Amino acid sequence: MKNILVPTDFSENAANALSYAIQLARRVQGRLILFHNADLPVSYAATNIYASAAGDVGLGASPLYPGAIYPDPELEKVQQEKLTKLAEQVRLNQQEEIPVTTHFKYGSFTGNLQDILQEEKADLVIMGTKGASSFFDRLIGTNTASVIKEIHGVPVLAIPSEARFTPPQNILFAADLEDETEIYLNQLLAFAQPFGAQITLVHITSQTETEILNEELILDELRNRFPGHHLRLIERTDKTVAQGLEKYIKENPTNLLAIGIHTHGFWHSLFHSSVTEDLVFRTTLPLLALPEKPFARS
Repeated sequence: MKNILVPTDFSENAANALSYAIQLARRVQGRLILFHNADLPVSYAATNIYASAAGDVGLGASPLYPGAIYPDPELEKVQQEKLTKLAEQVRLNQQEEIPVTTHFKYGSFTGNLQDILQEEKADLVIMGTKGASSFFDRLIGTNTASVIKEIHGVPVLAIPSEARFTPPQNILFAADLEDETEIYLNQLLAFAQPFGAQITLVHITSQTETEILNEELILDELRNRFPGHHLRLIERTDKTVAQGLEKYIKENPTNLLAIGIHTHGFWHSLFHSSVTEDLVFRTTLPLLALPEKPFARS
């Protein structure tokens, strides 16, 4: 994972995520792709109401179509200069040069992000987090939540504002041990390989579940599929998956939490049930979200 895409809104959270991305890029001999996006509201109303408000959001009105709003060249120039300056700071502050490219776009954040992923053949997205209302948004932030839910093909690494880069020697993978586990592990092992990390698969079952897993059999099968890697499997029982993970993290050294993205199943139960929405699951750990259908990169 050497082509690292880092969206930025020039906030402190984004700066912290960029700092993390720089350290990661140094260790994997990667490159950074900085991306800033500006929303572009467009109205084709016959009045000048939207045009008069355009100055408040840095957009200009078209003289040919008074109701239409178009990008303000001055705003674009300012934002592009900020992005270029940020890239120069990254280059100047590193002992060894990290290749940096920049992209500035108007419009849909996730749509533009997906386009850049394809264009730059990015392997990983790293984003800072912000607080919000729901459980999941409180955990990783609204924009980052949108990216994880809507962006396809590459892992997304969410960096909480309190997190500082630590080489991920101990990675916790919240595993549901479904058919997709091998897909997620392939991606996680590619991420962990440069650090020689220990990967612990934790399977949390609720207190109402009666199924008992054969841990030794499952672990032997995983080790046969992924020889030469540091894997271990732990099963725990708790009221909810989130509570089980929280307890494990408090009790064991952990540098990073990884999850697999499902439309339903584990993903849904972990982040969208009424029980976990009420749970205050606060962590300073980076969260690596792994896609169910990763891009095939050559």
